[in-house]
Amino acid sequence: AFFINLVYIRRTGNQRILDTVAAVAVSKTDTLKAILSESALSAQRVVVYQPLRSLSDDPSEWYFYYQNLQASLNILESGYFPYSEFYYFAYNRKQDYFLRGSTHSMPIYEEKALVEWLGDPDSLKSYSWQARTFHGTDYYIYCIAQGDFISGVYVSAPAVLRFFSRSSPKDTLYAVKGEAQDFSAEDSRLQNIELKSDMKTLRLDGELYAVQWYPTTYDFEVASVTRLSGGIGSLLVENPYILLLLLALFIFVPVFYIFMNKELLKPLNYLRFGFSRVAAGDLSFRGQTAMFSSEFNEVIKAFNSMLRQIRELRMNYYEEKILQQQTENRYLRTISYPHFLLNNLNLINNFAYEKNEEGIHTAVMNLSQYLRYFITADSSVHTLKNDVESARCYLNLNCLAYPDRIRYSFDVDESLLELSFPPLVISTIVENCIKHGLAGTDILKISLRLAREGNAFVFEAENNGPAFPDPVLHMVNSAEVPDKNTTHIGLLSVKQTLYSLYKDACSFKIQNHPDGVLVSIRIDMEALKKQQSDR
Repeated sequence: AFFINLVYIRRTGNQRILDTVAAVAVSKTDTLKAILSESALSAQRVVVYQPLRSLSDDPSEWYFYYQNLQASLNILESGYFPYSEFYYFAYNRKQDYFLRGSTHSMPIYEEKALVEWLGDPDSLKSYSWQARTFHGTDYYIYCIAQGDFISGVYVSAPAVLRFFSRSSPKDTLYAVKGEAQDFSAEDSRLQNIELKSDMKTLRLDGELYAVQWYPTTYDFEVASVTRLSGGIGSLLVENPYILLLLLALFIFVPVFYIFMNKELLKPLNYLRFGFSRVAAGDLSFRGQTAMFSSEFNEVIKAFNSMLRQIRELRMNYYEEKILQQQTENRYLRTISYPHFLLNNLNLINNFAYEKNEEGIHTAVMNLSQYLRYFITADSSVHTLKNDVESARCYLNLNCLAYPDRIRYSFDVDESLLELSFPPLVISTIVENCIKHGLAGTDILKISLRLAREGNAFVFEAENNGPAFPDPVLHMVNSAEVPDKNTTHIGLLSVKQTLYSLYKDACSFKIQNHPDGVLVSIRIDMEALKKQQSDR
């Protein structure tokens, strides 16, 4: 299996090399096509823009014309693909005058052969590339003839070969082959080898090479000849230490795995198990020492010490939190107690002036019952029943204070009344309904509902009083800290009380609707029961 893998790796590596060579060659072939096309268009522009027919036979006029033409040829060679060795020329057959660009590199004897060929009108074809050989060098020439004036561009086969060989992948040779061998050049190592278009591989100096062909859509194509890596034997010959390296890996890897599993992986997995227990809330976990190396034993001891400190901090935090909640609840009750008591004493005083004995009796009974619930609010057994009865007493007292102006209904699910609940929450909401509702309506209608919806406890208080201004709604719903002059401290206190006890398991919201205002409380039943069990 090992040797099969080596062969597979070698074949995969060879294919990647061939793909890289093909990508480079295709890119250069596309660039060469663009150069040939652009060069042909440039040669056509020289003829189109030169005013040949309007020139006279005055030598001085031809002198300035040739001077401008020389500048045009230089611009073409320097402006269009200067690295590609494409050279521009112009020839006046009538005057036997030949001009070339300043970067021209054709030997003088080959240039004379080119001029002789241009002087023969029968061999020249306009608007087409032609392959010609001058003193053993193949050229590709594009000509445009206009009377006795000829403009063109040419490139040699060795120049095309250099274009492909420049920056080519390692161990890759190139050859340029034209039809009927009219335009050809090849690397010096390929000169004695006949390359054919159906050839895929060849042997060169005892080594295997892959042959790939790339057409140019002209009368020639390009071949890349890339050396391939041999089999396993050549792999070991090229890298004599690879066998020793492989043997060392076969021995080292299992030993290293056993060592790492014993000294690192097992201790880390043990610690990971401990952290997962802590993340699940189990602070009773205690790591066992003397199981691993001395370094990991020290880590486990530190982990156990950390857990002990967390348990102690958690107990201290719970004790402080309980004290804080108790203090906050007592403070919130003291805020509303004096104001309410004074209002109801004034009410009883008014009944006394009016000698309304029934009103005095009803007011005193409801006030005494309300105060009983209020005074026992610190009791650990305070339930929803206490708060519901307290709210009813408060509503009855206000019905006495504002006769024929308050109408209320209270729909209560009796199965919820024995649940523990923070005191004066419902009474505070009812107080706000009356206080703010009476200011904007003649007859205040209040609808209260206490029910269970799915797995949630729900309390809703709806009245037909005036809507809350948007800034007030924002302040109450976002629980912002009010300033000292606010008149909504009661609602804010209710929300702070609920969120301090139930956190994310509850929601408190006030919203306007077309018929008035709706206050709603929603608490998860599990959170209510947990709070009851904690008490």
